Amino acid sequence: LTFKMAPLGMMPHAKQLFMEQVHHGLWDGCNFQSHSDGRILVNPTTNLQKFKNAELDSVSFQEYDENFPHYKDSIGFEG
Repeated sequence: LTFKMAPLGMMPHAKQLFMEQVHHGLWDGCNFQSHSDGRILVNPTTNLQKFKNAELDSVSFQEYDENFPHYKDSIGFEG
């Protein structure tokens, strides 16, 4: 899969966290599912302990930029 991400200056924390998770292979083996409202959901429950062990299991705060809104087939952290 290839994802287009918001520019670093718009969402620096979320983008850095996601890139660290990818770098450490934490998303490997996770299931990607298409939700009825167009969101793409990823369930890391099978790898959750790996995320926790790497201390990359949650965002410290939510980020949103109106210049890069959520839309069909976009990705983002939920919670």
